[in-house]
Amino acid sequence: RGQLVWTGRNWSARVERGAKLVPLSTNDRSIAEQRIAELMRTGQISLGAETFQQASERYCAIAERNGMVTVSDRLSRLKRYAWPSLGPLAITEIKSGQISDVLSKAARENLSHQTVVHLRNDIAKVFAELVKDGFIEINPGESKKVRTPKATRDKRKRTLLTDPEFLQFEHAPTTAGVWGPARIPGQLRT
Repeated sequence: RGQLVWTGRNWSARVERGAKLVPLSTNDRSIAEQRIAELMRTGQISLGAETFQQASERYCAIAERNGMVTVSDRLSRLKRYAWPSLGPLAITEIKSGQISDVLSKAARENLSHQTVVHLRNDIAKVFAELVKDGFIEINPGESKKVRTPKATRDKRKRTLLTDPEFLQFEHAPTTAGVWGPARIPGQLRT
């Protein structure tokens, strides 16, 4: 018997744990139940695990509909660094060691430590959603299982402009009027 999965707007069908979702194009549960029964009766639902790329695209689409502001950054990091290695693999086949390898490769490409941490969190979040939805039982991206490599850290000294320096900057020809009255001398140094 197939299982119905709510994907944020519509129902989808899945036949077995880790199998690809088949969109049923309805938000009415009773219609979805009829459609899944028909698909299974006629043998139109194909078995096979969803790939990491498909799962991350689906998750990011749901996150975007739910108002996640940084979803484009997450999807971009996944496309550039995770999909080349993990993208074509079935979600049920991915292990923590493979995720550690992706992070190590990203660190070797001179990504900042914070970007590597973001990538680890992006991958872990996709797997956390898959666990919540019942596609997999264990999240291979959990931080205690994944080795986060040491990556480059920005060692530049941070400097703050003094009030006279900021006023000089604010009234320079290229920035005149850009900052406006939002900056009050003595406050909000960044």
